[in-house]
Amino acid sequence: MNDDEIFCLKIQLMVGLIQPKQIQRCLNKRFLKNYTDKLLLEMSFIQGERDLEKFIYSLIDNSLNKEAIALKVFKKYFYTIMPKLLDENLDKHISNLQFIANYLFDLNESLSSYITAFDDQITEAYAGNIGISPEEAYRDLYKYLKIWLTGII
Repeated sequence: MNDDEIFCLKIQLMVGLIQPKQIQRCLNKRFLKNYTDKLLLEMSFIQGERDLEKFIYSLIDNSLNKEAIALKVFKKYFYTIMPKLLDENLDKHISNLQFIANYLFDLNESLSSYITAFDDQITEAYAGNIGISPEEAYRDLYKYLKIWLTGII
């Protein structure tokens, strides 16, 4: 595995785009194709999902393409996991978006700030402090991210 693959694996695991069980299946298939990769071999023998997760998080990645990889993960997260309508997992989604956005600073240094501002707006809407509903505030966030992604592509 190269540094880009390690970085991609780590952030996908962090935001829930991939699960340890899926990684184990993939590793076993890849190892059969490339049995000389020592890292794949080591990872293939890790039994527990939590142990594999800890191992992956402990890996050092020296990827020089973090921004490009993070953008792909951001797109994948947005289009596959991020709901179009407000749900009970808002805090998790905001946290995951912020985590990925931190790697996109050169691409858009204010993306993280916009996500935080929309999160604050949704919180204020829940408290009844602004003239829109939480659902409307969330739709604004979703729309902003969709337009931002469309402009990046």
